[in-house]
This record gives sequence, C-alpha cells and structure tokens, in this order.
Amino acid sequence: MRKAVDCFSGIKLCVLAAFACIALCVGPLVSQAWAVTYSFASDESVYLLDADTGQTLYEQNADERVYPASTTKLMTVLVALDYIDESELDQTVSIGDEVDLTPANSSMAYLSSGDSYTWRDLFYGLLLPSGNDAAIVVATHVARLETGDESLSASDAVAEFVRLMNEKAVQLGCTGSHFVNPHGIHDDNHYTTARDMVTIARQVLQNDFIRSVVKTTHYSCTSGNGSVLEWYNTNLLLQQTMQGIYDGDVYGEGNGSLACPYYDELCTGVKTGSTDEAGKCLVFSGSNESISVLGAVMHSANQATLYPEVSAALDGTLSDCEHHTWSDGTSTVADAKLVHASVGTLLSGGSDLAVKTDEAVSSIIDTTKQYETQINWDANKVSEEGDAYQLVVSSISAGEQVATLDVLLEGQVVASYPLYATRTVVAFGKIDLVVIALAILALGCIVVAFIMHRSTRKKQQPHARHARG
Repeated sequence: MRKAVDCFSGIKLCVLAAFACIALCVGPLVSQAWAVTYSFASDESVYLLDADTGQTLYEQNADERVYPASTTKLMTVLVALDYIDESELDQTVSIGDEVDLTPANSSMAYLSSGDSYTWRDLFYGLLLPSGNDAAIVVATHVARLETGDESLSASDAVAEFVRLMNEKAVQLGCTGSHFVNPHGIHDDNHYTTARDMVTIARQVLQNDFIRSVVKTTHYSCTSGNGSVLEWYNTNLLLQQTMQGIYDGDVYGEGNGSLACPYYDELCTGVKTGSTDEAGKCLVFSGSNESISVLGAVMHSANQATLYPEVSAALDGTLSDCEHHTWSDGTSTVADAKLVHASVGTLLSGGSDLAVKTDEAVSSIIDTTKQYETQINWDANKVSEEGDAYQLVVSSISAGEQVATLDVLLEGQVVASYPLYATRTVVAFGKIDLVVIALAILALGCIVVAFIMHRSTRKKQQPHARHARG
C-alpha cells in the first residue's frame, strides 16, 4: 500500500507541475475608454447619464436638494400617463373653474373656463409653453378619474394628485424629492435633486407620444369653442429662431426672424424650469445615430450660463463617444487553469475555471482616451499560485460570482462588471486520494495479473511441443 501511495505522490507532483507550466494568467487588455471633460458652474446641481444603459457619465451635487420649478411638470406627466393611455389622447376634456387655482404671474397655456381641449392638447400645453393652468387642469381631471368622483372639488382633486406624485416618486426610488403642487411654483417643501429629475425624465421618455411632444418646437390647436392657441417650446436648445434678447434672456423663442444663439441640433428635449429660488433649470436629452444621453442642470444663474454648458456637454459626448460592448453575456471573458483541482473536475472538463457576465454589458466610451480592462479574482475564493490559480474554497458552483471585469482609465476603475463561473469546479480533497489510490491499486492488480498470465503461458509451451512430437 505504501508503494502505491508513493507512486501516487510522484504522479501528483508531475501533474501539478504540468498544470503550472500551462496555467493561464489573465492580464490587462488595451483599448479605449470614456472620459469626456464636462464643465459646469460649481454651485449647479448636475447629473448626466447614458439613457440606454443607465451608465452615469457625470455628476456634480447630484443629490443636493434643489427647487425644480417647472421641471416638476415631468412628474405631472408621469402620473397622468398612469390614467391616460394613447388610445384616449383625443378624448375631450371640459375646462372648469379649476383654472382659477392657477397661481398669479404664472407661465400660461391660456386655457379658459367653459372651453374644451383634448388630452393631447393639454399635454402639449403643459410641456411646450409650460402652462401652469394646463398643469392644474390635468391634475384635477386625472384625480377625478383615479377616485371615480367627478364631483370632487378642484382643490381636493389637486391635493389627491399631489399625493399620487409623491407616491410615484417613492416607487421610482426618488429619495430626495417631495412635491406640493403639479406645476412647480415655489414652495419651501417642494424640492428634488438633479439625480431624481433624471430618473423621472427617463421614465417619462419611455412613452413614445411624450418623447415626440418634448422635441416639438411649435404646436397649435383649436378648442371646442373655436379658439386657436399657438405654443412654442421654451427649451432654447430646440429653437432656431427668436424675436430678440431682453435683459440677457431670449424672448419670442421660435417665433421670430433672428437666429437663436442656443440652438443645438443634437438636442431632443426635455423640459425647462425657472423661478427666482430655483434659478434656471433644464432637463435635457440628446442623441446621435448610436447614443442617447439624458441629463439635468439645476439652479443655474442664467440662460447665458446654462445653455452653453449643456450644449458643450451634448456635443462633447455625442461627437467623441460611442457604445462599447465589454461582454456579450454568452462568451467566456476569462479562463484560468486551476492546480489542485479534483479528479471529477478534471474528468468533467479539464482544469479550466471559465467566467462570463450573466448578460451583455456595454457603456459609452470616449474614443479619444485609452483604457485597460483586467480580471480581478475574488481572493476569498481563488488565489494566485505563481502563474496558475488555486481554489481557496472547497468548491465553486456554476453561476457563482468569482471575479469582476474591471475597466480602468489612468489607473482608476471607472466600471466594474461581475463575472460568474460557467461550471462547477471542486478542489482536490481526501476523496480524490482514495479514488486515485484505488485506481492505482486496480492498475497494479491488472499488471500483476498480466505478468502472471504471461508466466503461465511460457511454462506451458514446452509440453505442447513434446506432445506434438
């Protein structure tokens, strides 16, 4: 038995040495990464992401409490969409005394009591001229639909709608927001964050109709009484013309013969906001053939600061960046050779520990920058043994996370994706000693039997010749 164990020990050393010679060490791969330089005033709250993947591109004071002003209307739209679907957009809504609740000195869509408009018109009136009266009308009628009480007073209906707004904020995970009205007129208890506003806008833009509304520059409609209203989008990144500039601000956006200095052909929406307390606010989106970005800048000092900053961010991101796929979710990302793997592991698929992502992962990259990707193994599960790897744990199951694919720019990790084992692997253990010992013993028995058989045949051969003679 001792000879068998000694023989096994020699075999094991040879096998381990062979594994060590052919072990795969996964190193960094050189390519390119994202690193657009963004420039915003230090007291602004900013959040910018890749609208397709949700990847954060830039943030600055993103979770600081700010006042949303009329960007509030994005939440108003989002709540309304829970009760008004696309098939109902052309249904008529009768305007009542709820318009009397519109705050004085508001931005207006100029809706009149006793008149009627479609839900489609009301959404345009809410989002293009930023009509606070439209916000009140939408809130009132949606709340009556939600409660099933057409006799609900306008003030009670608005209060119910505000409750729905805050409920929706919680559902979206907007932990820094609280609303007290559907239009955004200042109230100390009406606040949000840049991150929350982008979260809300991203959800709103899932709706095809609203996505078309927020990039519309001009809309006209005729009411039930025959009144014709014309509305222009207050987002100056969308407007090619204006009437002029007064006290530093553009007026007559989209309705003039002068070129608007802030027009950006890459912009596709979304919503402006402005009060003395909130400053100038803009939730914005932009896209090219491959990338869509979404962001918010809150509490900017003026138009002359806000719009050039946003335009530079859009231009920089969309001109120098592209989507890069780090893993397709099916192919092996890294493959390491294990020493001290169990016999079962070796027989079922060799010594490879292969890992992959559980889904396709991609992000925006800046094609003017260089990056590195590297595999970071979980040291509590896998350890390096020179040029090879060894299991620290007794086994790793298929689908278990054992590493990350890290993306580095200038030595800093800018993205990290979990990697999962593609099959179950088991470390060498006592049971393997028994199995190999039994195998060697069986092999020894076979050899001995073969030798004895040969010896018996040799002894019998002379007798056979004598008999024939």
